[in-house]
Amino acid sequence: MKNRFILFQRSGVFYCEDTTTGKQTSLRIRDKTDAVRLLHVKNEATHQPAMNLQIAQVYLQHGDPAMATRTWQTVMEQIVTTKHGSTQTRWQSAIKDKALDGIRQRKPIETLPEHFMAALQAGTVATNVYLRRIHHFAVAMHWLPWPVLPKLHWPPSGPRWKCIWMTLASSWTTTSWKMPSPHGHRQKELALHRRGGCRSTQRDHLHRH
Repeated sequence: MKNRFILFQRSGVFYCEDTTTGKQTSLRIRDKTDAVRLLHVKNEATHQPAMNLQIAQVYLQHGDPAMATRTWQTVMEQIVTTKHGSTQTRWQSAIKDKALDGIRQRKPIETLPEHFMAALQAGTVATNVYLRRIHHFAVAMHWLPWPVLPKLHWPPSGPRWKCIWMTLASSWTTTSWKMPSPHGHRQKELALHRRGGCRSTQRDHLHRH
């Protein structure tokens, strides 16, 4: 089987070239033995892409044996232990969210973006907020070698969005399914100001006027 990557040396530093694209990348290695080993890994990854995750798991579990058994439920319970008082009470309630049942017993290392998207679609604004925090906690603890969802793929969140979208969702349910016009959005926000439903939206409104 033809290898996709080939090795060459320039000014004492080893490089690899992708024979498919012609792109050349420095390996930042001067030792030939190490360079050949890294080149072998890159070629093996292209020959057996289905094995990549399993190989990564073997290396990661060697440094963190608990990774083999750690689930998202474990992560959530660990977060609760770091909180106190009313904050801990809120977290104890948040991790019982039914929308999180789909990932609860899943290992972080085996979690795909589709699993998070399913939880977000089944949940509420609170699901979005707390799942973000759970995810970021796992990344910060190095229990995830890479993010499950990139930052730009998370749905908008925050008090302003929560107030606006809850009101709009209510209007679509009780009236019709027609998409509100921009003027309708403005009227919904002003209605919220009068009812005192969203402090952050009120502050923004006062600053603008």
